[in-house]
Amino acid sequence: MVFLLAAAALAAAGTSCRDAEPASDLPARQVEVSICIPETRTALDDDGLSTRWEKGDRMALWAYAGDKEAFANAPFVYYGGKPGSGSKALFTGSVSAMQPGTYTYYAASPVPARVEGTRVSYDLPAVQDGAWHGERDVLLACAEAPELKENRDAASDINPLDLRFRHKVHAVKVTIPAGRNRFGRPVRRLRVEFPRPVAGRLTWDLAAQDDAPSIEPVSNAVTLEFARPVGEGDSFWLFIAPGDMTGGAVRFTATDGEEFSWPIETAAFRNCAAGEITTVTLTVPALRPQIDYRLTVDPAQLGEAVTEIDAVELPDGYSFPSLDLALRRAERLRANGDGTFALRIFEDMSGDFPAELGLTVGSANTVGVVGELGTGQCTVSGVTASGCTVKAPYLFYENFSGVGDHSTENAALLTDWGLYGWSGARAATVAATCIMANCHVSTHSGITDSRSRGRVDTAPMPIRAGKTLAVSVSFDMGYDTQNGALGTGAGNSTATCTFGRTNAAAGPAIDADAAFAHAVFSDRSVSGLSDANNLPDKLTGQRVPGCGSSSRLSWQIYTTKRSWGATTTNVTYRCHIDNIRVTIVQ
Repeated sequence: MVFLLAAAALAAAGTSCRDAEPASDLPARQVEVSICIPETRTALDDDGLSTRWEKGDRMALWAYAGDKEAFANAPFVYYGGKPGSGSKALFTGSVSAMQPGTYTYYAASPVPARVEGTRVSYDLPAVQDGAWHGERDVLLACAEAPELKENRDAASDINPLDLRFRHKVHAVKVTIPAGRNRFGRPVRRLRVEFPRPVAGRLTWDLAAQDDAPSIEPVSNAVTLEFARPVGEGDSFWLFIAPGDMTGGAVRFTATDGEEFSWPIETAAFRNCAAGEITTVTLTVPALRPQIDYRLTVDPAQLGEAVTEIDAVELPDGYSFPSLDLALRRAERLRANGDGTFALRIFEDMSGDFPAELGLTVGSANTVGVVGELGTGQCTVSGVTASGCTVKAPYLFYENFSGVGDHSTENAALLTDWGLYGWSGARAATVAATCIMANCHVSTHSGITDSRSRGRVDTAPMPIRAGKTLAVSVSFDMGYDTQNGALGTGAGNSTATCTFGRTNAAAGPAIDADAAFAHAVFSDRSVSGLSDANNLPDKLTGQRVPGCGSSSRLSWQIYTTKRSWGATTTNVTYRCHIDNIRVTIVQ
């Protein structure tokens, strides 16, 4: 259970900023000055709510005469209370000598991590230690006042500035009461997730201090890593960007470094305004049990037994044991002695195990074989409370579901298309559908032959260095035609395909006319298609021997005339290729 007490004010006094009287040109000479300001404070008092300045506290000061900068980001250090003032704080610093006049002053404490003009930035970390940190209590102020006079060691040389600072972040104080640690273990880390961004680099404009800060990069969570474990009776702090949490869920998850609590959520947070404290009474939930779930890998699609699982990916809605309940990837699974693998999961997931996993595996002849989640390769069956069976991925697989519309006339690498390591010449893709190798016929008649082959080559297959093996390849194929300007005679020719293996390690793109290391078939006729999502030629069991770590699958597209005297002019024959599946064979 989580109880909240919101909006204990840190400080809220302020003044408005407006244009000041312009001054004459400002000299560059540096002078020492002292200023006294209201005793707005940054270190936590014993009451746990109010704050005070401490010796060594620093702030930065800006001065503008109209739109003209007199000085910027000048550091001032807290010296102590002004003698005899009772409620004034004395700061000293060095600034450019100022001409007489009225100025607009901006102040920021502590000194910002980054400054661009009047924009100041502070880093509010996503990992905190639970202690009160005055340097995270960002304070901004503005005031109008005369020029600052040089400090000549006289009381009259202390310049009054009515800088009434406003606290710009929100603080959360969490307490675990006696009897409320149902986790039963000391808490070493606590993750708090919010419904909106709370951590990152926060940036304010000193000239518009009432505006909400921008946050970049954005984190919706703060993880507390305690210097010593906390438990019942302990209180601790976290600092967050201000924002309205009304109606959103805030989630707490604890760990002792090995085990994790059940997450607990509350919708009791309200507007976490700047300069206020939300107090939380936290009941740490009970331990969430974990088990080593047994994975049996069906090797049929790969073609040989899996000897290592480098990574497992879970679909949305599932997570591995961690504070981050969005953690969906586990790496380097432990192999059991019986050929199965141990997957560490929360015990409750065994009753609702996903129907598909993403896997990266290796075997005697392969390394880094990837079955991407969502491709339907690594489906799960035989689910019990203690284990399940999952299909190994194919040695190589591509259904082009993740590509967009692209094309190239020249030989090019296709990594930017989402096809890492592929090469194409006069190639194209149809979004989420297939790849095409295109033969362009300028003129093909009884006496004239001006044709340009098209070609696609996969990335090298994930075969271990020094290994050689045979593979069985299945894929779908079909072609259509596209007439260019004044194109005629498309029906006078038909597309043909040469398929096989090319040995080419990572490097430049492969030319359309490059030789094959091994051709499985040459100039095979391709059937015309009516639907790019259902290609007519379903080729299976195409055996490709002699494959090694540099071997690629290659398709080269050409045309054949239906009769010697027929003429084809300015027509492109587009061979569509889809559903590539590769399995090791003995």
